[in-house]
Amino acid sequence: MRRTKLTTVVMTVTAALVAVAVFLPLWWVFVSSTRPGNSFVQYLAPLSWLAFVPIGGDATNYLRLFSGGSFMAGLANSFLVTGLTILLGLIVAVLAAYALAVMEFPAKRVVFGFVIVVAMIPFDAIAIPLSSLFQDWGLSDSYAGLVLPALANGFAIFVLRQFFLGVPKELIEAAEIDGLGTLGTLWRIVLPLSK
Repeated sequence: MRRTKLTTVVMTVTAALVAVAVFLPLWWVFVSSTRPGNSFVQYLAPLSWLAFVPIGGDATNYLRLFSGGSFMAGLANSFLVTGLTILLGLIVAVLAAYALAVMEFPAKRVVFGFVIVVAMIPFDAIAIPLSSLFQDWGLSDSYAGLVLPALANGFAIFVLRQFFLGVPKELIEAAEIDGLGTLGTLWRIVLPLSK
C-alpha cells in the first residue's frame, strides 16, 4: 500500500515536470508575442525569470495581425488547400485502393508495386522537377498547383488497400449479387466498414 502511494506521488510529480517542460516554451512564445519590437530578447542573455512574466506587453501585435487582410487571406487559403487536398486525395486513394484490393485486372501486381515505390520516394526529391513541370503547364501560383501533387498518396493507398483486403470476399460478392455493383458495394458496404 505504501509503495503504491509512493509510486503514485513520484509518477504525478514526474508528469507535472514534463507538463511544465512542454508548456514553458509555449508560454514564453506567448509572452514574447505581447512585447513590442525586439524587447523580448533583453531577458534572454543571461536568461532571466522575467522572460516568462508578461510585463510591459499588450495585445497590439495581435490586433495588427488580425486587422491586416493578408494574414486572414493566408489562413483561408491554407484551410481551402488543406480541405481540397484531403477530400480529393481521399477520393483518389479510396478508389485506387479498392481497385487494387478487390478487382482483377492485368498487371495488378505491377501497379501495386509502382504505388509502393512511389510511396517510398520522398517528396523533396521530386519537388523541383515537379515545380518546373507545373510552371510549364501554367499551374504556378494556383490552387491546382498546390493540390495536385498531394492527390496520389501512395501510403494512403497502401493502408486502405490492406484494410480492404480484410473485408470478407463473401460480403462483397453478396452485395454484388444483390445488384449493388462495384461502386455501390464500395459506397454502401466497404466504406462504412472502414470508418
